[in-house]
Amino acid sequence: DLTFVQRPLLKGKFLVVSENTFAAYSRDVDAFQSYLAQTGQVLTESSLLVYFDNLHASLATQCRRKAGIKKAFLERACGDLRQLALIDRLFSKIRTGTPARAFPREKLLSKDEISLLVSRIPASTGLLIEFLYYSAFRISEALAVRLTDLVPAPGSSHVRIRILGKGLKERWVFIGQPLLSRIQSQFRGTVHLFETATYRPFTRQNIARSISKSALAILGKRISPHTLRHCFATHAITSGVFSLKAVSLYLGHASTSTTADIYLHDQMDPATMDFTPMSEANAEFNPAS
Repeated sequence: DLTFVQRPLLKGKFLVVSENTFAAYSRDVDAFQSYLAQTGQVLTESSLLVYFDNLHASLATQCRRKAGIKKAFLERACGDLRQLALIDRLFSKIRTGTPARAFPREKLLSKDEISLLVSRIPASTGLLIEFLYYSAFRISEALAVRLTDLVPAPGSSHVRIRILGKGLKERWVFIGQPLLSRIQSQFRGTVHLFETATYRPFTRQNIARSISKSALAILGKRISPHTLRHCFATHAITSGVFSLKAVSLYLGHASTSTTADIYLHDQMDPATMDFTPMSEANAEFNPAS
């Protein structure tokens, strides 16, 4: 009996998430409910399984939708152990596979490319790019930074920034004091670090369009604000200065395995492998001698 799922979707124990994630989960549930309405079905185990069997979408979208709908179901169960067990059993039957998580190396920018990009575009967009790179913030996190989140480090050349990131997890990142000074001189925010000329927060969509358009025109590459987070993480890991654990914590990942899956591209290279036949490789070793 899945009738409990019809209750309104509210934030709670299983949905301690950001507004953007909550909105995405709500859209996933709405899409499923629209499917039921259009096909004249009611919510049953069979209709849920058929929905995913016929969901023609990328593997990443399928996984996200499965996660979103499951978490919505869990929240609506209101902690009822029998219903929680039912949901776990039901969603274990939905096979979606695991999408590749590694960020393609060919989409990364070098520090020289980032510097070139920043030098050729308006100061406001360039400062946002620098901030996104050094903070490794997601764009929603960067635009949510308030002046009260900035914590100066006396006697230091950097500033600490407190952020509640994905899953409402608190973490701290750092940017240089000179960069912060240039940002505050340019944007003059009264509440948020980044504000428009009319003291309103920027939208993610406008920033994404500006960065994408600039990079395509100057570098001939298509990037998003999130690309800069990937660039920072890759550069930090490959520098050999920071451990995988340190980078993982800085990014706000749930575990180092998440960081490794995305940013470590280690693979066996056949050009460096030894395919010498065993009979030849052991010619000088004769156990019988």
